[in-house]
Amino acid sequence: MNRPAFVRCAACCSFLLLTTASMGQEQTTRPQLSLSFYPLGELATGLLSPDEEMSAATPVMGGVSGSVSPLGGGGSSGGGMFSLPTQFGGGGFSGSGGAMQAGVASIARFDLQHQTLIELIQTHVAPESWESNGGDGTIEAVNNTLLIQQSQKNHTLVTSFLKQLHANVIGGAPVNIEAWWIPVNDEQKAGLTKLLAAANPDARQQLNAYCRQQQGYHGSVRTKAGMKTSLRSGGEKRVVTSVVPVVGTGAIGHQPVISTIPLGLDAIITTDVIPQWEGSGLRLRVHSALTSLSDYTPRSDEESVDRYQLNRISLTTTLTCESAKPVIAGSLTAIDADQVNASSETELVLVVLATVHN
Repeated sequence: MNRPAFVRCAACCSFLLLTTASMGQEQTTRPQLSLSFYPLGELATGLLSPDEEMSAATPVMGGVSGSVSPLGGGGSSGGGMFSLPTQFGGGGFSGSGGAMQAGVASIARFDLQHQTLIELIQTHVAPESWESNGGDGTIEAVNNTLLIQQSQKNHTLVTSFLKQLHANVIGGAPVNIEAWWIPVNDEQKAGLTKLLAAANPDARQQLNAYCRQQQGYHGSVRTKAGMKTSLRSGGEKRVVTSVVPVVGTGAIGHQPVISTIPLGLDAIITTDVIPQWEGSGLRLRVHSALTSLSDYTPRSDEESVDRYQLNRISLTTTLTCESAKPVIAGSLTAIDADQVNASSETELVLVVLATVHN
């Protein structure tokens, strides 16, 4: 059927107008991208764990090969402080050697953590919007910061996701933990229990004074709810545990294999906030131990290795307590009775004070 020319022209113009309008609508609905910076903080850290740090800083064999920075009480989530009698050597320990190994491991750990975080974000936050999945959004890590180009809506989702990840992986509310290891006999322990049972606002100051009087031990660390925190202080003893034959030009010798034994106090404390508690309630999982060297005979011409014997007493418990109120977690028994002026057997009572900062 032949239509007049003006009808065909009108139909074409209508089609063109519709097509142009449709294309314009698609362009206006396309989200506008913007660049934002996301500092990762504790979500990604190049620091090694205490065990890895000690391993990296201790040579497999041979003598000392350069000192690494001394480590104080501290732990995996914040710095610590200890006040110890001289028989445990005071404040901390220093490793030796292995600094380059620790640095390389630190860089590798950063890269791995950044890649893991990027994959988590691309999987759980608007997956179809990322360039790797066919979208326009981009993400990359520079030092300890993520550079993300996304729509404003998805930036909001990324911020929320990182906050939730931080709360569940790094921990929740900040918690300050103080611990006192106080040597007491039965009579003194009863007095200490009475002191803590009373609603005494000066209990912390009295604990500090009593701990000094009894030549006890005091430590503190700041952590977060849900985190496992390590406190450690004392000294170290390097011992020769074996020897390795070494063959040189016209000579044969033996290379000593040296191990490092940590001595003194260590504690691992995990805190969890109890939501149903009226006020601020905490559940604490506590492991504490005291390690000492009871016997040591250095190697000689007849003996190629050091001979030593360790004494280690430990306490493991779980308890609930109220925030900012000290409680007795338990006691370590069989310590030397001459640490206090007492005729009966002495216990090392562990008192814990955990304070939630909302």
